[in-house]
Amino acid sequence: MLKQVVVFGNRISEDIIGNIIEDNLPVDVIKLEDGRVEQETESEIRIQVDRRLSPYVGKVDLIILCDPEITLSSLQFLKCKYPGQEFVGYGYNLVGAIKKERRVRVLLPHIAKRMPYYQKMKSECVGVDISEGEYDFEEYKDQNFIERFLEGFASGLVIVYTPVLFHLERQLRARVSWRANVIDMRDSLLRDTCKALKLRGLDGGLARDVKG
Repeated sequence: MLKQVVVFGNRISEDIIGNIIEDNLPVDVIKLEDGRVEQETESEIRIQVDRRLSPYVGKVDLIILCDPEITLSSLQFLKCKYPGQEFVGYGYNLVGAIKKERRVRVLLPHIAKRMPYYQKMKSECVGVDISEGEYDFEEYKDQNFIERFLEGFASGLVIVYTPVLFHLERQLRARVSWRANVIDMRDSLLRDTCKALKLRGLDGGLARDVKG
């Protein structure tokens, strides 16, 4: 019997991450949309997330939080409140993604940058020049969005810190050329998911490498 995973996100991220999980892991995925309005406080996000996820707690093998603002505001809260339920979240290991880089630009929602856990991770990257390209939900559709995001950034590492903008990665790589690397955090999420589900054989690899 396949293990069951709830993939929880805001607007389209649950489809993006849910499809990645389905394509790479032998699990049964339930895609669940957040449905909240965009401008809320961190505590309001936690309340809404808890309300939406509580019917699934204890009934599925894993719950995945897809958006950085949901992960940053709610992951630790949920783990403490429901210690018997496995949770993982997209974007939780920013420090590991940065590694030994010296200059980093992070593409993320306005609301995520303000969150204390994001600022904590940023402060742990001692000696790294970290800047942000922030956006609201409709801004990234502007044809000049990538130029504005990369303004003042010469070289280093670009992190797409939100699944909603995975589709821009090819354009970003073309724009920065050899001067910068462009990554997202899906491999980290896959590794955390495999660990939580006790699946052997995947370390950010392909579906054929996975064993139940």
